[in-house]
Amino acid sequence: MPRQTTIQRLCLISFTVGLLNCGDGYQHFTLHGGPQSRVRVVNDSPLVAAMVQHALDEEREYFRGLSSPKESERLATFLQSGPGKLYNKLKNDFQREPGYDVPGQTRFKLLFESNVLPYSKVEFDSGPVKRQIGWVSRADFDDTRTGGS
Repeated sequence: MPRQTTIQRLCLISFTVGLLNCGDGYQHFTLHGGPQSRVRVVNDSPLVAAMVQHALDEEREYFRGLSSPKESERLATFLQSGPGKLYNKLKNDFQREPGYDVPGQTRFKLLFESNVLPYSKVEFDSGPVKRQIGWVSRADFDDTRTGGS
């Protein structure tokens, strides 16, 4: 059996059982909804990259501050604000950014994610947006690695 055919069959089997890693090193997922529904995708832009970097820096600072009592208190407040003021602010900021709509059931590969981010960076595998990169809300796809969205 030729190598490409084997990889395609494994990818199809993986897609069917929800373990979506098609030999390219990326996790693959499918957007919620049917083909007639639409899911909003935020454009990948320098402003979005700056927001993401700021969030990651903030998270790093929270964890770095565990050695001082004041910083430990800040971390506790952050974690108890469920899921955190930063997370909610980012969610609102992402929702205000320009973007486009993609049909439900569009497949994509996950390029970047972090627990502090409400959106994940993706590249689409199918449909009219194939090869486009954007940011998708984590609520818009099921994460088969955790058993939920």
